[in-house]
Amino acid sequence: MNSRDLNAVVTEYERATRPHLPLFEGLTIDRLNELEELADSDAPSTLIAERLGALDLWQQQLRTLGEAVQDVPALRPYLTGERAAWRTAYARTTAAFTGWFFDGWTAQPDSDDTTWETDR
Repeated sequence: MNSRDLNAVVTEYERATRPHLPLFEGLTIDRLNELEELADSDAPSTLIAERLGALDLWQQQLRTLGEAVQDVPALRPYLTGERAAWRTAYARTTAAFTGWFFDGWTAQPDSDDTTWETDR
């Protein structure tokens, strides 16, 4: 692959993924709780669903980029950094949703079973 083709592949990847990056900044349990209080109880789930869709598209673009540049050692650090950024965004999304979803839930032993009670 010549340098023009490589440049086109990287440019396309960045064009497709850069608009998604701000979606993952400031995504916290507290932010999801605020959304639930200000909007409605479905707002946090809707927000997370949008983020998961963006993560899926980003991952697809990463795979395409990885296949295109697999034989270009000079781009390995760039690809490694992009993969780390995706993993960080995924971890933040998962942590925020899990923390929000289980906030206020406690396991209460009830004989041999466990029932879930919530203050929501």
